[in-house]
Amino acid sequence: MWGSLYPFAEAVRAKGYSAKDFHPENGVFLGGGLKRAKLPDNYREYVYETFNLQPRFIYQMYGMQEINTSMPRCQEGQRYHLPAWLVALPLNKEGDELAPGFGAKGFEGKVEGRAAFFDLSMDGRWGGVISGDRIEIDFAPCACGNASPSIKDDIARYADLEGDDKIGCAGTVDAYVRGLS
Repeated sequence: MWGSLYPFAEAVRAKGYSAKDFHPENGVFLGGGLKRAKLPDNYREYVYETFNLQPRFIYQMYGMQEINTSMPRCQEGQRYHLPAWLVALPLNKEGDELAPGFGAKGFEGKVEGRAAFFDLSMDGRWGGVISGDRIEIDFAPCACGNASPSIKDDIARYADLEGDDKIGCAGTVDAYVRGLS
């Protein structure tokens, strides 16, 4: 996760190490967002430069523990591709309806909203989740040739954008299921 990797890169540099100390085919598997960590705007570049990371050796994905599937970041653009068994349902900010424009456009164009998914690969429990992430999903084919829907990589948490948010992956049920008075 970036929130852990960036301070690690700072510590590596503080010890006097730099890109020249790392193999040019050094690779990294990245997952997880900022998790509310406050990092400088150039945090990605700083990490890449510290560890001598080249784009073809960086595997970055978007996902969450509540679904089986992660979405790989495209090498051609700043998008995460959805596999065929993961259904994205962009919702309104409140998370209780499909995002404005999604129903009218169907599966065309771009839609911004709260990330919700249904993972068809789940077996034994519910495969749906509503997250605290604001995403932009694009249903048009990517420049790389992949025709699957994709998510722009500027994912943000509603809690970071607007303060407290009642919905997070783990808190989804609590936000909507209410007991009897």
